[in-house]
Amino acid sequence: MENYERSNRGMGGLIFLGFLAVMGLLTILLTFRTVDAGEVGVVTRFGKVTGRTLEPGAHMVVPFVDGVMTYNTKKVIYETTTAEKQEGSEADYKDFPVDTNTEDGQQVDIFYTVRFSVDPTMAGWVAQNVGSQDALVEKVVKTESRIWARNIPRE
Repeated sequence: MENYERSNRGMGGLIFLGFLAVMGLLTILLTFRTVDAGEVGVVTRFGKVTGRTLEPGAHMVVPFVDGVMTYNTKKVIYETTTAEKQEGSEADYKDFPVDTNTEDGQQVDIFYTVRFSVDPTMAGWVAQNVGSQDALVEKVVKTESRIWARNIPRE
């Protein structure tokens, strides 16, 4: 019985050491973040934008505290098209066409493509004021382009 209790205490210590080893390895792995070519990273600390931007490459951040929001600095394509054509589209963001009326009351569907990119020097501002790249597309690109598209037939 005494040998069994000793082996149990030793097993508990091994489990604890194994847990510490896994946590240590996880912490080391989370310390390094990679920003791919054609992207820029913006560091956030507890969700707040710090203003620190990361160029492509490997970077060290504080694990469990810092996050990195990435933005594509290459051309991003937002496109409106029919549901059938969306399957074959190579656009990064796809949407349905804008339906509007012309000045003489005829209903038309407007198809268009917007190509844009985030300026790496402005990525911190975008993160602070707009949010993620998906939020940028939804709040700025989609909203503004639909307003413009609806007004074109009336001019």
